[in-house]
Amino acid sequence: MKVQDIINDLQIGEFSELQLGDSSLTTQNLPRFINLIQSALTEFHTKFLIRQEELVIQPIEGVVDYPLLADFALTSEVAGTKFIMDSVYQPFKWKILQVLGAYDELGAEIPINAPNHIYGVFISTPASIMIPATLTARQISLVCRADHNELSGLSSEINVPLTMRNALLWFIASRVWATRKDEQAMSKSIQYMQRYLDACTLLSDTGTGVAGDVIDFNYNQCGWR
Repeated sequence: MKVQDIINDLQIGEFSELQLGDSSLTTQNLPRFINLIQSALTEFHTKFLIRQEELVIQPIEGVVDYPLLADFALTSEVAGTKFIMDSVYQPFKWKILQVLGAYDELGAEIPINAPNHIYGVFISTPASIMIPATLTARQISLVCRADHNELSGLSSEINVPLTMRNALLWFIASRVWATRKDEQAMSKSIQYMQRYLDACTLLSDTGTGVAGDVIDFNYNQCGWR
């Protein structure tokens, strides 16, 4: 499924009222519409465990704070310290939404945000990790909930399960109507958002992994998990 397929779907049937004909998707406003689809995909990847990736960190002596950004990956052309062990075949170019687990080089689980455990790691935001000197692992593997790849144009691939396609369309339709300020448009936006929420409930009830089903890493004690 591509961005163009989503646009095509939003031009027919129940969505035809959106009036997203080719004349309305001009060169000027097409980037804004692609950004809207991108935000919808981030919403989906936050709510559902659609994409899971592994990030390998090689701790450096004397360093405690590690920003989880592409600039610090081996494949990055930005000068500076490198501690994210990626490769040209699998470069680290994706956004981390949540760290689900941490493991040492032997596969043993490392506690996350456990204040009474001296051999754990601490995560305050999705973009950084603190590795204390007491943790002597030579490598740390982070299992992460990842965001969708950045969309660049009409031919960009959209990777979501087909079972979520209608929910995705309803979410986008709700956002499109919300940009139009008249009372009828706001009513339409609310209707489509309710359909989206109902679809999410159904997907959850039928076994699709959602944000509430992942491991609890002591959020209340130590912040973001």
